[in-house]
Amino acid sequence: MDTVEIKAKYISPYEVDFRDPNYTDIFRARAERLKKIREDDAWHLVKRFYADGNYAAFIEDWMTTYDPRLSARSKPTTVPLILFPRQIEYIEWLQGLKDNIEDGVVAKSRDMGISVVTLAYATCEWLFCPGVKISFGSRKEELVDKMGQPDSLLEKIRMCLRYLPTETLPAGYSEAKHARHMKIMNPQNGATITGEAGDSIGRGGRSTMYFVDEAAFLERPEMIDAALSQNTSSRVDVSTPNGPDNPFANKWFGGHINKFDFHWTQDPRKDKEWYDKEVIRLSDPRVVAQELDLDFDTSGEESVVRQEWVTSSQAMYRHLKEEGVFPSRPPGVAGCDVGGGMAENTYIGLWGPEVGKCVAWVDDDTTATAYRFAHLASENGAQTIKFDSIGVGKGVASTLRRLPVQAQAVNVGSSPTRDVWPDGKKSRAKFRNLKAELWWILRDRLRKTHDHWLYMNGRGGYEYQLNELLLLPEDKDLTKQICIPGFKVLETGKIQIESKDELRRRGVPSPDRAEALILALAPAPAVVRSGRTSGVI
Repeated sequence: MDTVEIKAKYISPYEVDFRDPNYTDIFRARAERLKKIREDDAWHLVKRFYADGNYAAFIEDWMTTYDPRLSARSKPTTVPLILFPRQIEYIEWLQGLKDNIEDGVVAKSRDMGISVVTLAYATCEWLFCPGVKISFGSRKEELVDKMGQPDSLLEKIRMCLRYLPTETLPAGYSEAKHARHMKIMNPQNGATITGEAGDSIGRGGRSTMYFVDEAAFLERPEMIDAALSQNTSSRVDVSTPNGPDNPFANKWFGGHINKFDFHWTQDPRKDKEWYDKEVIRLSDPRVVAQELDLDFDTSGEESVVRQEWVTSSQAMYRHLKEEGVFPSRPPGVAGCDVGGGMAENTYIGLWGPEVGKCVAWVDDDTTATAYRFAHLASENGAQTIKFDSIGVGKGVASTLRRLPVQAQAVNVGSSPTRDVWPDGKKSRAKFRNLKAELWWILRDRLRKTHDHWLYMNGRGGYEYQLNELLLLPEDKDLTKQICIPGFKVLETGKIQIESKDELRRRGVPSPDRAEALILALAPAPAVVRSGRTSGVI
C-alpha cells in the first residue's frame, strides 16, 4: 500500500505561528472556554461531542505537552498541544485503523512530535471508549515507563492528565491509585493504557491497539512479531528507519500494510534553512539520511543514491515531457567512461537537468572508441566531452587531442575541487577524492529532484529551481547502476565511495554507465595562467 494521503475532517480553529506560537493567548482562550462550559453546565454535551470521534478537537481544546527546550527561549515548558495539519491527518488515520481492524506502519523524521500525538490519541481512547486497551512496547523499559522521567511514554500521559480539567477525568480517578508503573487505569469505564519492554512485548494479554515504538531498532524483532501475532487486532509500528534489512523495512516496502509517513518537510516549524543547519550539526551524512530524510538505505555501507529518488526523477521527467517543457535541447555535455575491452565503453549526454539514454559497447580499440565518442557528441549537440583520463582512458585522450572536439580529461582519483558545500565544508575536507565529490553531486541533485516532485504533488517536499534537478530517462540499466555503489565515512570524517574491487567482492559489477553520468556532472576545469584549460585535478 502507498503512504496515506488524506484530507482531515477536522480543521483547527487556531491560527498559530508554529515557529513562535503565542501560548498566552491559547491558555487564555482555554480558560474562557472552561468558564463558559461550567457556567452553562454543558460538560455532558461537550464530552459527548468529543466521544463521537472528535479527538483532534479535544486534544487542541485541553491537552498539553512538555518541552524542556523552551526554557532556553524563556518560555513555559508545559504548553498547549496544538496540532499541525499532518498530525491531524495522523489522528484520523489511527481512528480509521482501529475502526477497520487494520495494522499500520509509520516512518518518521526526527522530532516530528509523533510520540506525543500518538499518546494523545491513546489518552482520548482511554477517556471516551469503554473497555479499550491501548498498549505500548519498546526495546527498553525506561523508554516505556519510568516514574518521574518525562521522556518515558506513560509518564508523558500522567503529566498530560494532571493538566486536564477535572470534569474530563474519570470519576474517582487518582494518579496514585490508578496510574501505576506500566499501567494507567480508567476506574469509570474500565479502559487501560499499558506498557511492555524487551522480548516480553506482546506477552501481556490482549490489546485493542498495540503501538511498537522505534520498531526498527528492536534487538529480536522476530520474537516480538510472533508474540504480537495473537495479541492485537490492530498493530502500529512507529520508527525512524534503520536500514533496509529488518522487519520494519520489510513492512514498509511490502505493500500489504497501511503506511503513513512524517517527513520533516511536513512540519511547519521547519524549512530549508533549518535542514541545512541540521546537516551541519549532525555532521554524519548517514545520520542525516536516516533521522531526517527517511532513508531506509543507511546501514553498513549505505547506498549513495536511494531508489525512490531515482523513481521520482523518472516520474518528473515523464511529466515535464508531457507538458512540453523540453521542446528543444540546449547545448550539452557528454560523460564518457572507457572500458578498454575489459568492460563497456559508455556514453551519456546531459542537457541542463535532462539526462539522455546511455550508449554502451565493448571495444578494446581506444582510437575507435574516441572517434565514436566524438561522433555521438556531434549527433546530439554535446559541446564538451568529459572522460575518465586514467588507465585505459589515456589512449582515448591521445586521440581526442587530434580531433576537432572540446574534451575535458577527468581524473576521478585526484583531489576534490575547492568548492564549498551548503554544510559549510570545503570539498577537500568533505570527500576522499574527486570520485566521491562527483557521486555526491549526483546524490544531491537527485535528492532535490525527489523533494521537488513531492512538493509538486502536495506531499511535502521542497521547491527547487529546474537547473538544480536531474531528470533521468527510462533507462533500466543506468538507473539500476546509479543505486549500486555504497559510501562510508572514514575516521578523518571524509566520505569515500565503494571501490570497484569492493563491489566485485560482493558480486556486483562495475557501474560503468552510472560513472559516465558522474563524469558528465564534473565541474569545469580551472583556468591556468596561459589561458588554456586543463583536466579536473
